Amino acid sequence: MTKLTAIVCFGLPEQQVDILMEGLNGTASEPMRWVVFGCDANLLGALYKLWGETTELIAVIIPASTEGLEEAALTILQSERIPLSETVWVLGPAVAWPGPDDARAILHSTGGRLDSLVTRLADLAARI
Repeated sequence: MTKLTAIVCFGLPEQQVDILMEGLNGTASEPMRWVVFGCDANLLGALYKLWGETTELIAVIIPASTEGLEEAALTILQSERIPLSETVWVLGPAVAWPGPDDARAILHSTGGRLDSLVTRLADLAARI
């Protein structure tokens, strides 16, 4: 099984990102990188402080409304040399964008419990 290159969290609340990272930490499903687009600088900083030494984490602050930021997100991934075909995107509940066409998979968070989302991510990673 090949490790997933990156999980991209776009518009997902930072607390939920932490739960996903915790759920996949140390498992075969853990990606090589996490790219987190979030709107709370303090929480992004806390995520980086908690996970930055053990996980390759790219934290990007964006406005609360993700509308119109899709191209910027794709440009950042391109500048980090992360192929879209090797990414799984987790979109927050308020994100209207369907995600990039070239992504390996796109999951939508409903804002509820994340157990099923962690399980779906693990299942996806196991199939890679």
